Amino acid sequence: MKAAVADASFLQTVSGLFAQGQVYAYDIGMITLGVSGLLLCYTLYRAKLLPRLVAGWGLIGYAILFVGMLSEVMGSGLGLASSIPGGLWEAFVGVWLIAKGFSASGLTLLGRDASPLGTPGR
Repeated sequence: MKAAVADASFLQTVSGLFAQGQVYAYDIGMITLGVSGLLLCYTLYRAKLLPRLVAGWGLIGYAILFVGMLSEVMGSGLGLASSIPGGLWEAFVGVWLIAKGFSASGLTLLGRDASPLGTPGR
């Protein structure tokens, strides 16, 4: 009977450990998303593929996400709320790119012809 009680205690401890590990794995994944989002928005800002205001919104949103998730790992409880600006930016940019696409001037700055697909370039 003592073996069964010890096994149950061990399994509860392992279960709690795995649950906390899942939370930390999510937080680390979101921190990585914040860093990669910052790199993406910086590239979009520098290449002028999106309007400066839209790319700047993404930079701010992903910076908030990065800092919020970093503080979540340290126990602040701000993690989920910090993902709102970046999430709104992602939804907005998705609609923007479907409706308007990338900026033609940004594409020519990158050395690509801004002509539509199927039309011969130069």
